[in-house]
Amino acid sequence: MTKAKCLLITVVLLGMMFLIPNVSNAAVEVTKDIYANNGSAKYYFTGLTLDTSHEYEFGLTKTSAAEVTSWHLITEYTEATATIDISGVNSEFVEVILAVDTGYITIKDKTTDTIVLQPYGIDLTIPYLNITNFTVVNNGKELDEENVEINFWNASNSEPYYQYEKITDENVINKYKEIKNQNGNYEELQSLLKKQAPTNNWKNWGYWNGHGGNTQNC
Repeated sequence: MTKAKCLLITVVLLGMMFLIPNVSNAAVEVTKDIYANNGSAKYYFTGLTLDTSHEYEFGLTKTSAAEVTSWHLITEYTEATATIDISGVNSEFVEVILAVDTGYITIKDKTTDTIVLQPYGIDLTIPYLNITNFTVVNNGKELDEENVEINFWNASNSEPYYQYEKITDENVINKYKEIKNQNGNYEELQSLLKKQAPTNNWKNWGYWNGHGGNTQNC
């Protein structure tokens, strides 16, 4: 075999090695379910290739290039699926959620110590209606009757601001009335709300300074 052919084969093999991590994520899909008003969400992965006799772990990072420094056991998985719980009470996860809108999940076979899913982007954004613990839709509720907790905010990382905005969209108003009359799920309003927050007219919101954990009462 000539040197030229050897060089060509080497280049092809190296190219395939670089392509493998990208191809391994091709069939994978993920859906998101926010299950609590503290930002907690479960991510349901499909299209995986797992061995149910093995144990698996995952890591969450801010970028696809970042190295996973902390692994967490996956307790729900099948040969093709895995459920990953990003808890809003875990300070490590909160740090990532506060920093980026897209985080990256890496899955490792703990039994063989091999990566089975290269960094895969997941949506870490929190819908407006899941930002606080204030969930009632009944008229006449006074906000100063009780503290309102803002998820992931505390005095060490930001200052809170607020504003009121009058809703005139009939679609939102009618849907609200329907939910109220049926004692339904207020989160059904989410798709009708604006996607961007206002850029001005914010007022400073005073807060109780006896805070603890990753959330803060205002």
